[in-house]
Amino acid sequence: MFNTFKGPLYKTNKKLYSQNGEDGILYYIFSCIGYTNKKCIEICAGNGRECNTANLIKNHGFNGLLFDGNNSNVQIGLNFFKNDDVKFLCNWITRSNISGLIQKNNYGGDIDLLSLDIDGVDYWILKELIEKDIINPRVIVLEYQDIIGPEKRLTVPYADDFNGWTDFIPGGGPNYCGASLQAFISLLSNYTFIGSHEGGFNAFFIRKDIKSEYLHEETNLLENVFHFPGVQFGMNVRWNRVKDKHWVEV
Repeated sequence: MFNTFKGPLYKTNKKLYSQNGEDGILYYIFSCIGYTNKKCIEICAGNGRECNTANLIKNHGFNGLLFDGNNSNVQIGLNFFKNDDVKFLCNWITRSNISGLIQKNNYGGDIDLLSLDIDGVDYWILKELIEKDIINPRVIVLEYQDIIGPEKRLTVPYADDFNGWTDFIPGGGPNYCGASLQAFISLLSNYTFIGSHEGGFNAFFIRKDIKSEYLHEETNLLENVFHFPGVQFGMNVRWNRVKDKHWVEV
């Protein structure tokens, strides 16, 4: 394991199974802080072939509880992980069912990793888990709505059937969904934001009781997080498409 890199987190990017370079970043983080029970939860994991936990499960002995709302994705994922210690469930995740699903499958309490990306009410799902102390992840990776920029604390209003792809406009990802980076930083008061992947819309956090001389709070957001061309396009173009919609300040 390597643990000598001290630059911006995104420079440890490497893609094996992840959509972007999250595999390399997560490997680097765990190289610095080690593993405990190697439990991970991913909400939502797509078909599992391209997700944030697959490399850890396939190559590093993790056991996982994975969710997706599309049954076809789940069937592909069950086949993909058939020789691994994985529970892959088809559920549309809501504020009222997520805690029970996790506890029923014995993944409550301490885990090494939570990955969250549902293109919807991500903020409210995470708030439910954190404030009710359902899980206590050492590391969290989540998608934030980069088009909002580095300063505002905004999210969408909660609804069980919220779907960010309903109003999708080509030219970037879904625009009206999720929450800003500052909204998540404020919510995760027991965690330290340590950076993003190369692309600037997936954030990485470590629990504050975990100490590492190589992982530091990322405070230079304009230089190391919001400088990527795709993010600049999002803030200048995509945000204008949805800035007048109903956003909730948190």
